[in-house]
Amino acid sequence: VSVDSITAENLHILKVGESKKITAIVETEAASEPNLVWIPYDSSVIQVTESGEENKTTGYAVVKALKTGVSKLSVVANDENNYQVEVKAAVVPQKVTNVEGTTDNDSVSLSWSSVKGAVGYAVYRYDENQDTWANISKGTENSYEDSGLNKNTLYKYKISAYVSDAEGIYERDYTDVIELRTQ
Repeated sequence: VSVDSITAENLHILKVGESKKITAIVETEAASEPNLVWIPYDSSVIQVTESGEENKTTGYAVVKALKTGVSKLSVVANDENNYQVEVKAAVVPQKVTNVEGTTDNDSVSLSWSSVKGAVGYAVYRYDENQDTWANISKGTENSYEDSGLNKNTLYKYKISAYVSDAEGIYERDYTDVIELRTQ
């Protein structure tokens, strides 16, 4: 029996040491258990520690995050057609720590400790009018100066470390909110 299609959630975000169960739903011509093979593109980033079938239409793999980075994972039907899909696992860095901030009349300067495995850092400032966090910086430096601000105004920030690939950046943990008032 050949597989007609495989459906799986495209993106999975993990931290180093974490494991996650990924499922794939298989459509076949007849009712038979899926025989799927799970192949990581970068086995230094993720490892398949277990795989099998949950029922006649669902296969699974348990993926363990080994180090920060991004790896695709091929889900291949082990039949004559070898139908396959790709999912992505992003293993994100640890939380940014040791944030320090200074202010003057119209700027805020932030700095923090470098995070192992981070490709870059994203800085967010709270926008009270929109009630959202706006990304104001993405970069590789572990510091940022926010200038052109209003005097004697409270500003709120949070920072994350991220990994990236050609399709985007991947982050999960943010610092606690940092509140600083310009002079």
